[in-house]
Amino acid sequence: MADDGAVIRAAAACRRARRVVPAFASGYGPTSQADISALRRALGLRVRACPLGVPTVLLPAILNGRYRLIVDLRVHRATRDGYLMRHELGHILAGDARELTTFSFQYPLPEAEMVADLFAFADLIPAAVVSQGASAVGRCIRSVVALEAPTWYLRIERVAILLPHLAEMLGWDAATSHTASLR
Repeated sequence: MADDGAVIRAAAACRRARRVVPAFASGYGPTSQADISALRRALGLRVRACPLGVPTVLLPAILNGRYRLIVDLRVHRATRDGYLMRHELGHILAGDARELTTFSFQYPLPEAEMVADLFAFADLIPAAVVSQGASAVGRCIRSVVALEAPTWYLRIERVAILLPHLAEMLGWDAATSHTASLR
């Protein structure tokens, strides 16, 4: 599969997150905001809201040895703490955050965006949905993202196809799917 590297990198990032938050991407649905905050603190990620002129989030960067994430003031807090926060944490845990200087800003490769999307949705979408196939995953992604991010930002169809492969790598199984469906 052309996206095997993205799935492998996303699985590795999820395992890194589990060192701090054991329930992350466990198949039971989103971890709590307290857990996401704990992960942010463990990574030393600082979030700064600034007037950027457009409602957007800039790729996490390393500045003076610390992770920084810059968001426009108009990006709603729920957005920062939901899909987008998980997506940006995925960039950091996959090793895609780079040193930011005043002279250069390197936009990530498309694979880096896929890795970050897979990382985010591995936590947000329960195994019970993943077990229903790509169309169910796609609908769930659209419902999550419709409230949070512009549709151009996502590769929904590819994520919907790849998420079951990531779930398998993370050890989700039929029992996880069944238990998650009961919650």
